[in-house]
Amino acid sequence: MAKVISLNEYITHKKKKQNSKKSLTHPIWFHEISSGIKSLALRDKDLIFDNIKYNYYDEYLYYININHVDMDKYTFEDYLKDNIDLDEPFEIVHGIEFSKGYDLNKLSENDWQNIADIIVRISMSTILFEEDCIIQPDELADDYDWDSIGFDYNF
Repeated sequence: MAKVISLNEYITHKKKKQNSKKSLTHPIWFHEISSGIKSLALRDKDLIFDNIKYNYYDEYLYYININHVDMDKYTFEDYLKDNIDLDEPFEIVHGIEFSKGYDLNKLSENDWQNIADIIVRISMSTILFEEDCIIQPDELADDYDWDSIGFDYNF
């Protein structure tokens, strides 16, 4: 499984940098974690892809065999492009496990799952498509229902 660094560390670092004196009860704003999500997705994209390949390569081989397709002409990446819609949230076995901060009481399990899905979508977009067409976390956030994350669209 991929070990992704803690968003808790990112939030703490960002708050120290901004000298924030906010109370512990203020919501976590998506714009506060957006760049951390993108950084994790880009940094760990190869590991995330390897985990996806590990979990879905058998399906790809089955598809190749049943359709009598040449593997040299239809790669695993082609298979993913045809079967995963990165424009929509999806369920995919990706192996993301947050090593720290998962128990951060401000975020629900649903919020962590949404964050993991966004990380995978960004990672896969950079691997399957051009690097300069990176999906931004803010573009994806509206696709999800959030429990503990606030949105301030002025940022």
